[in-house]
Amino acid sequence: MHRTDEKCLSCDVSARRRPCESIRNFRTGLQFGQGSRYWRLNHVRGGALLAARNTHQHQRKMGSMAWDRVHTVHDYYDGPRRGIADVGGVPHIYEAEFDYSSDEFGDTYFASPVDENLFALVMEDWKIWLRWESAFKRGDASIETHPALPRDRERHEALKIAIGDRLTVDRARAKYLKAHFKASPHDGSTIVEWRIVDA
Repeated sequence: MHRTDEKCLSCDVSARRRPCESIRNFRTGLQFGQGSRYWRLNHVRGGALLAARNTHQHQRKMGSMAWDRVHTVHDYYDGPRRGIADVGGVPHIYEAEFDYSSDEFGDTYFASPVDENLFALVMEDWKIWLRWESAFKRGDASIETHPALPRDRERHEALKIAIGDRLTVDRARAKYLKAHFKASPHDGSTIVEWRIVDA
C-alpha cells in the first residue's frame, strides 16, 4: 500500500491521502501519459462528450468483460480515487468510497453523470496539466510552475474558477459500483471495469 513516504512520480512530492495532482501512475504499470488516446479528446464544448461516445466502442469489449476508459485521475491513493471515467460509454464523475471500519479505501465507488459543459472544462484543464507534465519530464519546466506552464497559467486559473467545486459525485443520482483499473492491451491507455455491487 502507498504510504506517506512514497513520492509523487512527477514532482517528487510526498503522496498522502490527498496527493499532488501529478501522481498519475500505478505501481502495477498503468500509464497515465500524454500518448494515451483518451488524452486527445476534443475539448470544445459539445464535442468532448460526443468524442468520448464515438471512440468508446473500440475499447468496450475485451473478451467477455466490458471495459470503460478513464479520462482523468484527480485524487490518487493506492489507485484512482476521484476523476472522470466512462460508465457504459458515458462520462461520469467517480469517487472512491472510504471504509472507516478498516481505515482504507476499498474497490467500491460512487459515479454520477457529468454534464457536457463541466466535462469540456475539465478536459481542457487536463490537457494544460499534460503539457506541463511533458515539459517537466523533458526538463523544460520547474516544479514551481506546477500545474500549468506560464503560457497556460491564465487560462488554467480561469478554468479552475469555472470548474469550482463541481467535480463531485451527485449522491442522489449516483451508481454504486465496484471498479477494477488496468492498462489497455491495445494502446496502453487506462481502462476500468465496473461491476454493480450486490444488494
